[in-house]
Amino acid sequence: MRGRRWIGWVAGAVALVAAVVVGYRVLAPAEVSTPAKAAPPGPHGKKLGVIGTFTASPLVVDGRVRVYASQRQVRADGPVDERTQMTPIWSYRRWPAQLVGVTATGSTVVSQWSDGYLVGLSADRGAVRWRAPGPALPETAYGGRRTGAQTVYSPPHLYTAGSAIVAAGMGEARGYDAATGRELWRAAVPACADGVDFTSTTRFARVCGGTLAAVDATTGAHLPDWSVAGAVTPLGCRLGHSDCAGLRAGPHGYLWPPQTEAPWSAPALDPEGTRLVPAGRTTGDSGEGSVVPVAMSSDLIARDAATGRELWRSTERRARVIAVEPGLVHLLTSSRRLITLEAASGKLRTRFYGTVYGQGLRWAAGAVAAMDGYLSIERLHWGARPDDPNSAYYFDARPVVLARTI
Repeated sequence: MRGRRWIGWVAGAVALVAAVVVGYRVLAPAEVSTPAKAAPPGPHGKKLGVIGTFTASPLVVDGRVRVYASQRQVRADGPVDERTQMTPIWSYRRWPAQLVGVTATGSTVVSQWSDGYLVGLSADRGAVRWRAPGPALPETAYGGRRTGAQTVYSPPHLYTAGSAIVAAGMGEARGYDAATGRELWRAAVPACADGVDFTSTTRFARVCGGTLAAVDATTGAHLPDWSVAGAVTPLGCRLGHSDCAGLRAGPHGYLWPPQTEAPWSAPALDPEGTRLVPAGRTTGDSGEGSVVPVAMSSDLIARDAATGRELWRSTERRARVIAVEPGLVHLLTSSRRLITLEAASGKLRTRFYGTVYGQGLRWAAGAVAAMDGYLSIERLHWGARPDDPNSAYYFDARPVVLARTI
């Protein structure tokens, strides 16, 4: 009898130890990196128009790969113009941390996690280049819903400023070299729960309590504070609130060139709904040349953002601006045509239907991003509200349209 009890005790102890080991393996913090074995292939070609409809919103990086976000994973597929999402390249996953934001500059993809950590990945293979602690975050939950659009297009605390990365917390911001993860600076910034953060190519700014406080994005040196009246909206941003060329403060618009400490008044940006198109390149008989920033109003009149001089006006009917990128304006018509125009001249670059055969036209545009000639549109049901369940919020099971516009 004693022998049987002893055997039972041993068996119970072994089972307990095994349960603890298994539980630790399941519950312990974990990082799973699955890099690519080879660099991804380039685009199939230069065919323009809709590439396909996807389940998730892609961040086009380095003109080669598409990067996606989910609650605990960053992943990539390609080529960039592949019609489906059935060609995975790499994946990076953490647990139990949740993914808060993703951004990219050059060939580096940077992810920000709920525990504050930043992880830099190579865009082509997904190999971990660096890890770095960041400031404590006021929000620590994944906010991308099913498509991940907000996480990759408008991360709430992660920004690019030229070749630098900026991570912002409640009372602190930190700058990093995107390629190496080396911390460049730390700076105290006003703690403001309802403030507005954004970057230009050379600075990080936080608007709090009527004051715009800014620091140099590469050194962290504080710049002179600037008083603002009314709500502040960044304008002419590359994606989200990153690399912005100007802002609207209350009823007034401003340009903020890289070499100036304070924004410049730009009345052409005053009208509500006016978009700022950053300076880009334009084509013509004389070749390519630099063009000025363009103010594109909701009535489709383009003006020189600095001088207010009218440049051109569109004759498109029932069309609206849904996205801009340097030198380009993207329009969506009521018949769901996508039109791309040169911002400086109004010259037509492309025009095609922004849908695929057999799908309806009664959808509303949600999150939209223009990236190096690629346009991503999240399609929503008419009248969808942010608190609707996914079935009532998204247009269908593959709600994201990806198109090549130039």
